[in-house]
Amino acid sequence: SCFDSSSKPLTTKILERPRLVHSIKENIKDLSTAHLTCFNITPQEKTLAVQLGIPLFGTDPDKFYEGSKSGSRKTFRDAGVKLPDGFEDLYTREDVVNALASLKRKYPSLRKAVVKMNDGFSGDGNAMYKYPDVATDDMLEKNIAESLSQQLKPVANDVSQQLFFEKFKV
Repeated sequence: SCFDSSSKPLTTKILERPRLVHSIKENIKDLSTAHLTCFNITPQEKTLAVQLGIPLFGTDPDKFYEGSKSGSRKTFRDAGVKLPDGFEDLYTREDVVNALASLKRKYPSLRKAVVKMNDGFSGDGNAMYKYPDVATDDMLEKNIAESLSQQLKPVANDVSQQLFFEKFKV
């Protein structure tokens, strides 16, 4: 325990306490069989693993993009793997509107689309967009932009549309 009720990440709290890092290392019985496994890996976890002298199982933070939604799609495409139509590197509400319009133009009968945060996980970074009954014409982007607040529903119950787009940005 770090005996710290602050909202700092646990790894940050540990790294701020060199004696605690030393104590953890001393309690590792066999460094050759130990490893650090984390749900999310940041540069702090990499630093902790180095200080403990054990491997970190997971994606190196320097390579995080390759494991993101956009990075994975690009890798799959480069490798010739078939994947659903979609778009990478969307960061703004306008990017989402343009992507939704492009999909609708390509597939006029499309009724729904999934919008995924690049770094979301466990489905919490997803939102469903239900296309309104509008013409696929020069006004499509405007119609989608105007309907977005009514038609886009984040999957996570505790994520509002506003929070979804705040998290969506880089």
